[in-house]
Amino acid sequence: WLQWVSGADIVQMNEHEASSLLECDCPVPQERLAGLAQEALQGRAKVLLVTLAERGAFVAEKTATGVRSQLVPACHVERVVDPTGCGDAFAAGFLHHYLEKGDAQAAAVFANKVAAINCSLLGAENVEAIAEGLHRLHGESQSRMNHRERSAAT
Repeated sequence: WLQWVSGADIVQMNEHEASSLLECDCPVPQERLAGLAQEALQGRAKVLLVTLAERGAFVAEKTATGVRSQLVPACHVERVVDPTGCGDAFAAGFLHHYLEKGDAQAAAVFANKVAAINCSLLGAENVEAIAEGLHRLHGESQSRMNHRERSAAT
């Protein structure tokens, strides 16, 4: 697995996948995740993300001085409707924010918000609700993007 991970810039897995690599049970203790990050971030990889469902996400980032890591708490969700695709939603939110801002910790916070929106909806049937939720989360950036789109059209 280390050889496979060495080809990536960002590595994401869920807690069950991490527990399999670490040969331990869930929930995986934070110190074990930190050890996993030390191993995974030896090569090319810059960021390790481990989604932890209702507990949030573990994010580790290679810095000039070593590996910085933290647990990012999950967002409160009134009612979980469908958790299908939350990992994909998390990845999309993380990549969007990380590529825009370059801050892995802040990107993980944003990604948890995107995953929270995802699990409060059934499938992809209500695209308008997803768009509205993302607009609320990313209001200023979204309006800048809409402004650029309008400017490009004129």
